[in-house]
Amino acid sequence: MVVIGCGLLVVLRDPILLLPNALVAAATVIAGAVPTIRYITMSPEQKPIVPGLELIGVFYAAFFGLPVFFLHVLRFGHSNSIVTYNRIELDQLNFDAQSAIFISLLLFYIGWLSIKNGAWGRHWRLRFPAPPSRNHSILALLGLAIVNVVYELIPFFRALPSVGQFAGPAGFISMIGFLYLYLKSKKPSPWLTLLIGVYAPVWTYNIFKSAFLTQLVLMFIMLAVTYIWVRKSIPWLSI
Repeated sequence: MVVIGCGLLVVLRDPILLLPNALVAAATVIAGAVPTIRYITMSPEQKPIVPGLELIGVFYAAFFGLPVFFLHVLRFGHSNSIVTYNRIELDQLNFDAQSAIFISLLLFYIGWLSIKNGAWGRHWRLRFPAPPSRNHSILALLGLAIVNVVYELIPFFRALPSVGQFAGPAGFISMIGFLYLYLKSKKPSPWLTLLIGVYAPVWTYNIFKSAFLTQLVLMFIMLAVTYIWVRKSIPWLSI
C-alpha cells in the first residue's frame, strides 16, 4: 500500500516538482515506512519495548519525504520561488541534498542493525552499576526542568549560542522522566505530583508557543511511548 501510495504521489505530483526529486522523496517515504511495517507484522514477543528504529523511520518519512509532494503550497508571488523559513527563497529543491538524506537513512539502518544484531551489540553495551535512588532521579530531573524554564523565559540565555541545544532537549527529558516516575509509582509522592502539575503546563505552553510541528509531534510521540512502555498497554487497544 505504501509503494502504491507513493507511486500515485509521483504520478499525480504538481508540475513544478521535477521527476528526480519526486522519486527520491518517494524512496525516502518507503524507506522510512519499512521498519514500521516490519514492526506491525512482528509477534508481541518479538516487538521491542520502545520502537526507536520505527519512530525514526516515520520521522524521516513524515518530514523529509511527504512534504516534497506539497511543494506547490510554498510557491509565492510572481517569482514562483519556494519560500521557506525567514522568507528564504529557493528556485527548486536540491536533488543532492535529498539524495544525501535518503542515503544517510539507509546507512543509519545498516549501523543500527549491525550494532543490535552483530558482535558489537553483544559486547559493547552501556551498563550502570546500580539504578539511582528515586530522590536522586527527581533532583536530577528538577535540575533539567529549571534549565529549560530559565532558557525559555530569559532572553539573555536564549541569545547565547548552543545553549538551546542542551536546554531544549532538557525539557523533553525532564517531562518524560517525571511522567515515568509517576506511572511507575503505586502511590506517587505529593512532591512529584506538584512538580508535574506545575511544570507540565509551562513545558507544554512553550512547545505550542514555538509552533514548530517537529516539536509538537515529538512531544506527543514521547508521551505516548512512555505510557505504553510503563503500562504495557494502550487504553483502547491490546498489544
